[in-house]
Amino acid sequence: MTFLRAAVPLAVAASLFVGSAPAHAQEAGAGGVPLDRRAVFDIVTENDFYASTTDRWYTTGTRLGYLHPEQRQADLPAPAAWLDRQLEGLGFFGPANTRWGINLGQHIYTPSDVSRFNPDPKDHPYAGYAFFDFMLMRRTESYQDRFTVQAGLVGPGSWGRNSQDFVHGLLNQDVSHGWKYQLRQEWALGLGFDRTWRLPANKGTLPLGLELDALPSLALAAGNVAVYAQGGGRLRVGSNLHMDYGPSRVRPAAGDGPSAIHGKGEFGWYVFAGAAGRAVGRDIFIEGNTFKPSRGLNRQSLVADMDIGAALLIPVYDRYVRLSYTQDWRTQEFVGQKRYHHFGSFNLSYAW
Repeated sequence: MTFLRAAVPLAVAASLFVGSAPAHAQEAGAGGVPLDRRAVFDIVTENDFYASTTDRWYTTGTRLGYLHPEQRQADLPAPAAWLDRQLEGLGFFGPANTRWGINLGQHIYTPSDVSRFNPDPKDHPYAGYAFFDFMLMRRTESYQDRFTVQAGLVGPGSWGRNSQDFVHGLLNQDVSHGWKYQLRQEWALGLGFDRTWRLPANKGTLPLGLELDALPSLALAAGNVAVYAQGGGRLRVGSNLHMDYGPSRVRPAAGDGPSAIHGKGEFGWYVFAGAAGRAVGRDIFIEGNTFKPSRGLNRQSLVADMDIGAALLIPVYDRYVRLSYTQDWRTQEFVGQKRYHHFGSFNLSYAW
């Protein structure tokens, strides 16, 4: 995609600039939990084509991420260190191992009939969204928090149409004809918070020595693109489940495990199933532009996601590769939507 061709060099440059300490360095962090000295490069690609060979509604999501190794508070960038100090004294948060990261991403939305030059006004509007976010992650023995500040651009400047036309050209597929009616140009700003708890793994009681754990979660988002509150969770069965909090996803999703991997030369794998419900107060991609007239629909106030999937965590010397696939089913997001939506998600993470 045109957007990705610009984003990849930026992510690589960031990783080269900040570097990382050796993965084998074991320094005590908050509550005696060793600091994770691995950096992580992360890519997520989601598409309804993976699941149903269609182009409709939420049709494509891509995210590239870099996650810095955990640091002592004094070594964090000044804004991150200030926020970490404020959170440390609050009962809901407290001391934690802290790291920062960045993401670059793009979303693409189309109606179900992309052959129409004038799209059905009762179907999902065309929309593209390109964004950058900065995140602060805080980890303890039993949960992980993430705070994000996201800035982006909705409309023609997001290059949603360019990206879709480029990929369709490579695959010799028909282009979507109604992009003339996409949402208008609008700058976006949003704040997000999510927490994922990891309940203790159940070892030794399942056949073949398998482990079972649960990952309840909550998420909040506010801004001119999205406003929602979400609760949900996942169940996992496999081996060495302590190594991560589940695969990465493009939010919102039933679960979005932060991309960090905490193993020590172990091989891990798991299968999972999850569900989440969202109370939605704002969705620009359904309702249309905030400050300008555009096509838009009435959103559904309650939306649910259900997913199943599998992940492998493969040690390569003192590094890790995670590969995962998730199949997602999403309930109707706008009034008049004829059926639920389903799409697939691939995640590749490299920790070094």
